[in-house]
Amino acid sequence: MSAISKALTTIVRKPLNKHERNELCYALLDVDSIHSTSLDGYLLGKVVGVGTFGKVRIATHKVSAQVVAIKTYERSRTKDASQWKRIQHEAKLMEKLDHPYIIRLHETIETPTKLHIVMENVSSDVGNLCEFVKRHKRLSESDAGHVFIQIVSAVIHMHSMHVIHRDIKLENILLDRYGNTKLVDFGFSAVQSATKPFSTFCGTPCYMAPEIIHRKTYWGQPVDVWSLGVLLFAMLCGFFPFRARNYNDLYRKILKGHFDFPPHVSHDAQTLIRGMLEADPTKRLKLHDVRAHAWTRQFRAMKHQHLPLYRQLSLGLLADSIAAVLQRHLFEHMEMLGIHRNVVQTALDEKRYNGLSTLYYLLLHRAEVLCHGGDSSEEMIVSAEPPPQVLEADPRPTKKTTVVQASPPPSPDATSWSSHVQNEPHSESSLSGAEPDLETLARLNDDDMLDSKLVPWQSRELRDVVEMLDSEM
Repeated sequence: MSAISKALTTIVRKPLNKHERNELCYALLDVDSIHSTSLDGYLLGKVVGVGTFGKVRIATHKVSAQVVAIKTYERSRTKDASQWKRIQHEAKLMEKLDHPYIIRLHETIETPTKLHIVMENVSSDVGNLCEFVKRHKRLSESDAGHVFIQIVSAVIHMHSMHVIHRDIKLENILLDRYGNTKLVDFGFSAVQSATKPFSTFCGTPCYMAPEIIHRKTYWGQPVDVWSLGVLLFAMLCGFFPFRARNYNDLYRKILKGHFDFPPHVSHDAQTLIRGMLEADPTKRLKLHDVRAHAWTRQFRAMKHQHLPLYRQLSLGLLADSIAAVLQRHLFEHMEMLGIHRNVVQTALDEKRYNGLSTLYYLLLHRAEVLCHGGDSSEEMIVSAEPPPQVLEADPRPTKKTTVVQASPPPSPDATSWSSHVQNEPHSESSLSGAEPDLETLARLNDDDMLDSKLVPWQSRELRDVVEMLDSEM
């Protein structure tokens, strides 16, 4: 603990004078609202992504000198109040989720014209899981198991909070500097009612469960299990289980549920994936079955390896004596800034996502980086992903079905952008670049087999489809 204690003494770059300290405390202790109302606590950096509704910037938290990612939605760019409500809904869902393998929300800052979502910055040379698998062609079962057990853990947490992701895919899994996964992009996520199933047609075609394609009502948990099965198959094989030249053929293959494995995939892995890709959702493996499966069990001991210190603290993985000393040092240094520990503890206990809780976790992260000899103020860019395109739904939805745009595939010629905004909620942004060659769909071992762009565009007749998910909020 001595190294951490020493690091904590250097958290603030320079001593604050009385005026600066009072100004800081005024900003942090705005007791009239749970959330902050301005970005005054951050130094805004360069824009790393632009979408239909706003942009993503890298920013530095002024007090802790830690880098964060700020996703900003602009109200003027939305069509109506329901679309803005959907954007707010995404932020509220993120507040429900606190898990080491889910991107962490630090705070939301809302003004009459904008909504800022401040998130942890995933700094790594690895990028997202799709990029990682493509570079390696496919993953060994050991490497895939390390990733998979973490993602399963994240989804179990989401489901325990009654939140369904509905767009689990390789591109929505980031890999951090510790080799841990971060599940991102909650634009299609929704709270599952105990009595009312979903009816929305949404997701990424290659990962869609049969019940979504059927345009039937469906329950969310089996849909996420199906997507996890596709994801595991893709990691182990380097291509998708269902491939076709057009939407109709792809949907037909998914509905039939027939697929084959390359010979290198082990028997246990095959039985697990077949159980997850069972076309009948009532017969499909449940998440607890997936976690208890023989193939998955062998990797469970790897789940919490190399977790950053602040995550070990929040998970209760640190010895009580170490956790107590660490928290005492944190509170002491916050009191040096004029912030009483009881106020901070209340914010943490009540799970408030505001300036106080943000400062607490960023100070802890800075202390860890410093005690490992790193420069925590160095700007690390989040992994880059292309902006969204419109992926139009099939023009034949059945009655009672709300149709939304499917999660968009990346364009190979797109300007790079942040993984935190891969899919703006139901956006209609378009991107220049050639449509994917249909022959790409027939190649089984090409790197492109792991891109969502495998499914070609249909006609543009449904550009004005109903986008909102109001019935499911």
